[in-house]
Amino acid sequence: MRLFEHYLFTHELQVGFKRNSGCNQALYMLRSVVEHFNRNGSTVTICALDLSKAFDKVNHSALFMKLMERKVPCVFLDLLIDWYSKCTARVKWNNCLSNLFHLQCGVRQGGVLSPVLFSIYVNDVILKLENSERGCYIGQSFFGCIMYADDILLLSPSVSGMQDMLDICQLEIKWLDMKFNIKKSVVLRIGVRFQAECAPLKLEGKELKFVETVKYLGMYINAAKSFTYDVQHARCKFFRSFNGLYSKCGSRMAEPVMMQLASSYCVPFLMYCTESFASDEVCIAELGSCWRKSVRRIYGMPPWSPINDIIMFSGYLPIERLVDLRRLNFHKSIIMSDNERLKCLRTVCRDNSYADLCNTYRVDASCSRGKMKAAVYNSFYISFNMQ
Repeated sequence: MRLFEHYLFTHELQVGFKRNSGCNQALYMLRSVVEHFNRNGSTVTICALDLSKAFDKVNHSALFMKLMERKVPCVFLDLLIDWYSKCTARVKWNNCLSNLFHLQCGVRQGGVLSPVLFSIYVNDVILKLENSERGCYIGQSFFGCIMYADDILLLSPSVSGMQDMLDICQLEIKWLDMKFNIKKSVVLRIGVRFQAECAPLKLEGKELKFVETVKYLGMYINAAKSFTYDVQHARCKFFRSFNGLYSKCGSRMAEPVMMQLASSYCVPFLMYCTESFASDEVCIAELGSCWRKSVRRIYGMPPWSPINDIIMFSGYLPIERLVDLRRLNFHKSIIMSDNERLKCLRTVCRDNSYADLCNTYRVDASCSRGKMKAAVYNSFYISFNMQ
């Protein structure tokens, strides 16, 4: 793949399956764009589109045409054509197997190359939306579409602009021989007029449903005056995993062992993508209370007792400090990233959180992640000793 990666590039708004890019970057981009427009008095219309059986509907001929447009070397193209021309499958029903039949569409799910090929296949959706000059723009940069594989998010400051974008997506997806799942495609609005009645939005001749909450990349985003997350699902997942772990191991294992198990298997549910909404102190406090409650249960302490000393002497951090550490690493990765649009967001939106964190923990912006981690731990120890 490294030999041909300069042929397999995709748009910067496609953040999935790329080096130093993932869900955190997509959610950070979404939050920054929405907050930028909200600060200027606009209400952003967000449309979450779902492609029906996306990976299984990739037309091989259309895919090879797009690769040829990129002037991919014939050796690589011949290899893919030969590979996909020999794809076969059979159906198993009880103990019976059907005859082999040839697969004429779809990429192999689970393959290393499949997400890259799919991203190339749908890349023109972003290009055509950008050329239409519809959707959200910050300066001269287009931010009206964010894609993570088959998860498509459209952003527009106007409802009429969103309808134009939906029409463009419909035509391009139809040309790609794919379809939208209308039942799973929804609309949500964020801004001061999020509750105002507006014209219906249609896709493939059917009206899309306006919802109060939409799930995107595992996070639940609320329709409100400002950009907010619903952390209740993360809390439920944490307590579900912790209660299951504690019921099996709590009475038979020492407290330090239970702390390690809870930290390894339960805390990640709380920490998922916290970098993208770390400025919301209420959400972070709710997540922190979950970890404190579990520590009290492990050590059999009453609900009102302080537990920072236990967390410190056990070698762990409170959730609030863990979030700060993840934010430091995240913003450092943005600075080191090749994605110019992420850097543009930090500059235009005046995101000074990285500089503020560096000042708080007295670290240099160019220092290593190991030094950042040590600085956060030292700050926690010092603040505890000063109490």
